[in-house]
Amino acid sequence: MKSFRWNDSYSVYLPEMDAEHQALFRMIANLQKEILNGAPGGRILTILHETIAHITGHFAHEERRMAATRCPYYRWHKKQHETATRATLEFERRIRRGDDQAPLELLDFFSNWLRGHITLADRMMAAHLRACSRHNAALAS
Repeated sequence: MKSFRWNDSYSVYLPEMDAEHQALFRMIANLQKEILNGAPGGRILTILHETIAHITGHFAHEERRMAATRCPYYRWHKKQHETATRATLEFERRIRRGDDQAPLELLDFFSNWLRGHITLADRMMAAHLRACSRHNAALAS
């Protein structure tokens, strides 16, 4: 199983977004540690709820930034967020019901989805936001 360790290959070159992603990697790494150490379901759910709250806030932040700049692929990006949120909540329900496979499947989901989303969709979003910022700076000068 892959570890959840931030490195520069995940940078989107926007410091505030990178900081949010780094925090998410730390949270999921902590979740992974607890799952692999056999933490009880209640402990896993507590960490997962904190992670879901961070994810929800992060997605909302990205979506506000994209909407404010009329990002042309806002709806596509938002749909990815909605899909990930639904999947994460379904894993949460399965864990709450005592499904022993759900925690490991959740980690696999996070591993695949998070890395793919950051390196494609979030980089596209960040490039758009940087271009808007440069355009606005040029207009102001």
